[in-house]
Amino acid sequence: MYRIAAIFVLSFVPACLAQSEWSQWRGSYDGAGIIEGGPLITEWSETKNVIWKSPVPGRGASSPIIAGSKLFLTTADDEAGQQFLLCYDRNSGELQWQKLVFEGEFLVPSHRLNTEATPTPVTDGKIVVTLFGINGGQSLAAFDLEGEPLWTTRVAEIDSWFGIGASPVLYKGKVIVLNDIPPTNFVAAYDLRTGELIWKTIRPGDPDNYHENHNYQTPRVFRLEERDQLVTTGLGEMASYDPDTGQALWKTEGGARASVGSPVAGHDLIYFSGGFPETGTFAFNGKTKQLEWTNRLATYIVSNVLHGDYLYGSNNRGEFACMDAKTGDILWRNLFREEVLASP
Repeated sequence: MYRIAAIFVLSFVPACLAQSEWSQWRGSYDGAGIIEGGPLITEWSETKNVIWKSPVPGRGASSPIIAGSKLFLTTADDEAGQQFLLCYDRNSGELQWQKLVFEGEFLVPSHRLNTEATPTPVTDGKIVVTLFGINGGQSLAAFDLEGEPLWTTRVAEIDSWFGIGASPVLYKGKVIVLNDIPPTNFVAAYDLRTGELIWKTIRPGDPDNYHENHNYQTPRVFRLEERDQLVTTGLGEMASYDPDTGQALWKTEGGARASVGSPVAGHDLIYFSGGFPETGTFAFNGKTKQLEWTNRLATYIVSNVLHGDYLYGSNNRGEFACMDAKTGDILWRNLFREEVLASP
């Protein structure tokens, strides 16, 4: 499901992204996953509406990001134990350079659906930062746009269960990493230019309760109560931090212990899904911190997308659904023949 054979650039991409940034997982630090423009193309074949196609060595589940005319992607060579950052020409698909980032022993154990290049990199248009799990922990590495190495930082030693999944978040010159993997759960911010630790906040976690202290969700920065707030879900709670200082602002119990998909926000609500062992989609009020609604559509791996009054997502059984964003009612469903793990 996650094996990457090639990058396809479809014909709607230049029109939609010509004036847009796509600097990290889901495009921006709020993770809305929305780009303005259109109309979108809805039909493809191996040749129809395809501008270029370029092979990708190795295997990975990360998403491409864009900086000007360059497109960046990570991948891994499972047999050689090597992890790479790739740079393609956005307009032609030509591979411009390939840099070895880390090599050694990959994380064991890991989930069968995970890869050794799952987190999506981030860029400010001048620096590209990758996050990989290797040699018993996870580490950041930064490069300039020509592939010259700038710095590396060891984030944490971890006791791998499923590998790593959370992508870094780029916010105002800081690279924010959520490490919800024992022995120490925390969220931290690093200087984009130097890799130096800016702040680190310990999160709840019980090393003796190993199986309930793993979480793989990428946090998001939302504008709530007239300030930017870094919001995380998982570990049985929703929590908010000041993205500039790491100060804990508030938390409320609810949701899944383990989640993968990123939360989204709108209508004064924060939407997230899970997971394990609790399942369902949840909507919390960002002002009252109370649960507004929940339903049984568990988009465990997939990140939902919010557009207008509708929330969309799919579960591991390949059921794609549209929900009323204000009530949680499922308005329609579509069942694919195979499971869907890609986010809309």
